[in-house]
Amino acid sequence: MIKIYTDKRIKHKVQHLIKEHNSNDIYNICQSLNIPILKNDLGTVRGCLQYHENTDTYLIHINSNYEWEKFGIAHELGHYYLHKDLNSFKLQNCSIELEKKLEDQANIFAAELLLPDNILNTSTYHLNKWKIQQIAFINDLPEFIVEQKAVQLRMFNPAPQNFQNVGKIIV
Repeated sequence: MIKIYTDKRIKHKVQHLIKEHNSNDIYNICQSLNIPILKNDLGTVRGCLQYHENTDTYLIHINSNYEWEKFGIAHELGHYYLHKDLNSFKLQNCSIELEKKLEDQANIFAAELLLPDNILNTSTYHLNKWKIQQIAFINDLPEFIVEQKAVQLRMFNPAPQNFQNVGKIIV
């Protein structure tokens, strides 16, 4: 059975993870879960979560040429926490819509992990004065992550033309 998570359920899952690890540091989380991060040139693939059945271990592969390494690792952690029981190679042959939904869920997980509400709510950013691009740059994140969170929290309204052009990154 495939679980389809709501945005709210993903947010709660991430909040629990941050509380459990007392941090949103993806490198420390991977280390505590014994998930090695391997960086290599993966061609057009940005990253993937790999399971080795014989050793019961997971690996995160990240393309060494991928600009948003932190986001890619957080995205793959999303797959680990939300979809680790699914065989993604078999799913790719089933439904494009299902695959898109799983990727969207991993993106939401990554956004919640890398930019939790408390960082935006208690930060020194005066979000009404700062632009999405500035916040993304300071946090080394793709702009669409900051925009998604700002809209979700109703912190400020991005320019409509920018919001329509935001693309989702699928790792």
